[in-house]
Amino acid sequence: MASAPTSFPFRAPRSPRRWPLRLAQGGAALTALAVFLVPAQVGSPAGFDAAPGPRPDAHAAPARATRDLTPAAPVALASARPFAAHYGDAASAARAEDCLTQAIYYEGALEPEEGQRAIAQVVLNRVRHPAYPDNVCGVVFEGQNLPTGCQFSFTCDGSRARRPVPALWERARRVAKAALGGSVAKEVGLSTHYHADYVAPDWSARLDPSGQIGRHLFYRWRGNAGRPAAFTARYSGHEPDIGAYVPPASSQATGDGDAPAGTGSALPSPDDAAAAPPPSAPRKPFRARPLQLAETGARGE
Repeated sequence: MASAPTSFPFRAPRSPRRWPLRLAQGGAALTALAVFLVPAQVGSPAGFDAAPGPRPDAHAAPARATRDLTPAAPVALASARPFAAHYGDAASAARAEDCLTQAIYYEGALEPEEGQRAIAQVVLNRVRHPAYPDNVCGVVFEGQNLPTGCQFSFTCDGSRARRPVPALWERARRVAKAALGGSVAKEVGLSTHYHADYVAPDWSARLDPSGQIGRHLFYRWRGNAGRPAAFTARYSGHEPDIGAYVPPASSQATGDGDAPAGTGSALPSPDDAAAAPPPSAPRKPFRARPLQLAETGARGE
């Protein structure tokens, strides 16, 4: 059965006009894009610069991070206790003073007084540490008879064979007396090592830097070994009798132990006495800082 014809022509429904909606969406997108492209002209968050800078190059290599070694403030170091020596006899008192004077003179005769006080502090810190002898002369001359084991270079490199400059020797003796009488060089704390700034011994990488005074860089033990609780050794009060310098069998003997390398090879001559800083020279503020040393370099003396 055939269907009846319609009484009106068929017309497909027309889609609603979409251009107003598309225009509105495009305008919103442009507005959002402008927010990110146009720099803000009113206050910016703290710590950021609102001024536009150069845009990074997408093909440029990433910048390498650099380590800033400049300290913002001095490093706080634990200070050593005053060293009040109680001697077993008068001979030990004289020997302790003489041994410490030799260390100060031969390791830093031309150093400022602050640097000489730091050298004396290192010696006395070792006396109180169980890893070292319990007397001043034993610490200073430890390993002097070994071909490569002297802890302070002047004890085995022939420096003692040179006659001291009287004025500089008396200055070193005065510093030694003060240290043995309780004067403390707080600037280096509990440092037990040092070396001259023109060498980079391998042992320095295993210690924590304390800072620099004059031409010497100072270090302390890492971890518990460098904390105040570790300095428990008691001074014996008896000093061994250290004889005159005797050249070792090998002329190549140098001090390269795990301890200070000093300035024994740069001893002053009588003409240098006038150039030494006076005892009353003003002290410069000490700033401990991280040290960046070469991995390879000259061995300590």
